[in-house]
Amino acid sequence: MRAVFLIISLACGHSLFSQGYLKGDALFTIGLGAPHLKKSLVQYNTSTDDFRKGAKGNLKVSVSGTNPIAVKYEYAFGKNFGLGLSLAWWTINVTLKDYYDIRSGNFVSAQVDAYRYKFSSVSFGLRPNYHFTLKNKKGDLFVGCALGVTKNSVSFSYSSSYGNSLYRNAYYEGSSPLSLYLAPTIGYRQYLTNNFGLNAEVGFEKGALLQAGLVFRFRPFKYERPA
Repeated sequence: MRAVFLIISLACGHSLFSQGYLKGDALFTIGLGAPHLKKSLVQYNTSTDDFRKGAKGNLKVSVSGTNPIAVKYEYAFGKNFGLGLSLAWWTINVTLKDYYDIRSGNFVSAQVDAYRYKFSSVSFGLRPNYHFTLKNKKGDLFVGCALGVTKNSVSFSYSSSYGNSLYRNAYYEGSSPLSLYLAPTIGYRQYLTNNFGLNAEVGFEKGALLQAGLVFRFRPFKYERPA
């Protein structure tokens, strides 16, 4: 009888663990977003003739940065509803180097002014999710929206090789007041094992329209039997 009971328990356990989303699940996801719309906007603006015509000479522009990254935690309060936290951020680095010549009589000296900007944005908020019941027991389709606050920061440095420059070196950093963080997405998770899978979301997260990453699922030892 013990052997029969063990087999039944294992069979029920496998059935429960094959469900894509169950009450009591604790989920951690990390995803990288694309495109980086803010960075693309900076790249476009710094490439225009109106922007470049303000340079003293030959302007070289470099734009780089970290695409939006989102780390999320969710706890399943029911078979279809979960509530969690969302932390997301991105960075943009802009370097402008203006190469020009200074003439003094017959003497010409090559000079360069360098401007360096770093923009960063961090958002934090609550995120409710609604999960749909699927026939695919290894899949999880959900829709949700993060709601919270965003903090944007900027730092700026300037240096010049021109010795007569009034401000040969300068540095500044600051931040803007808190603003609204709103991130609606539709997502799908495909589990490869009971505790690990792939996560993809479409929507708007820190300027990214698509997120792709990993999901880690932790389940309690005992479950309420699904209705």
